[in-house]
Amino acid sequence: MSDDLKKYLYSSAKGGGLIRAGKVTVPFENTLSKESQLYKITNTDPDYYETA
Repeated sequence: MSDDLKKYLYSSAKGGGLIRAGKVTVPFENTLSKESQLYKITNTDPDYYETA
């Protein structure tokens, strides 16, 4: 993994990260409104469930 991709991985906000397909790695950002149903059913942040 390149240094640039490592930096992105460690500095991306919630909802962002890296997708790897074969030999290609692509950074992504996919933020959702916290009020949306999709956010509520796909959220993996344990802190969210303690305050929801």
